[in-house]
Amino acid sequence: MSPSIKLGLVLGVIIAASAVSYLFFLPGSNTGNVEKISKVPEGQQVAPAPQPVEEVKGDFSLEFERLNIMAQKSYADSLNIRVTVTPDFNSKVSFFAEGLPEGVTIKFSPQEVSSSTLVVAKIETGDNLREGIYKFSIGARAGKIVKMDMLSVEITEHLIVILGYQFPPTYTVKVGAKVTWLNKDIGFQEDPGSHTMTDTKGRFDSGLVATGQTWSYTFKEPGTYKYWCRPHPAMVGEILVLP
Repeated sequence: MSPSIKLGLVLGVIIAASAVSYLFFLPGSNTGNVEKISKVPEGQQVAPAPQPVEEVKGDFSLEFERLNIMAQKSYADSLNIRVTVTPDFNSKVSFFAEGLPEGVTIKFSPQEVSSSTLVVAKIETGDNLREGIYKFSIGARAGKIVKMDMLSVEITEHLIVILGYQFPPTYTVKVGAKVTWLNKDIGFQEDPGSHTMTDTKGRFDSGLVATGQTWSYTFKEPGTYKYWCRPHPAMVGEILVLP
């Protein structure tokens, strides 16, 4: 090979190597920034890869004992939720609440279930709530399956809870007050637990109030109002209305 050919080959190799080096360190070149792109800054957490949503087989349904709750300030009540799952259900149902007004809290027991059972939602109200109706949602989810329903809590100042087949001996209010009775007696086969609030002088009569239902009456005149329950004559109570 002649010296001139050898010299040409050497110069070609040198020029090619220079071109590669130029491209490698060219500003903005992806190749020259590989190390900078792949390196995670010190102290920065790497986000975990998203986990696939569990594939749920079967289905579940919810049945609420009632959708309207009567309460007063600093009051606790319980709501039963019947959960029914299909035979092929393979997941867990977890409960949650959305849109709770400030001063209302809910705790579920149990929080998660995997079979047909009864879940108890304990509802507590604070002492800063005004009278009125507050609405929110209770729901449950299993994977991508979500079931929800709208509930309401009515806050009233004067609430008499009927429990144990008895009225409070005396309840005192002022003229113009609205008193609400809430029947929480469960009853039994021979006696369903329905009650009446019947004034002994005929000034008011609620009619039968079943378990979980309410009845209200506004007292517009001062005086003593004695009342009883027609199905259970031993149940007697008294409302003292002050001017």
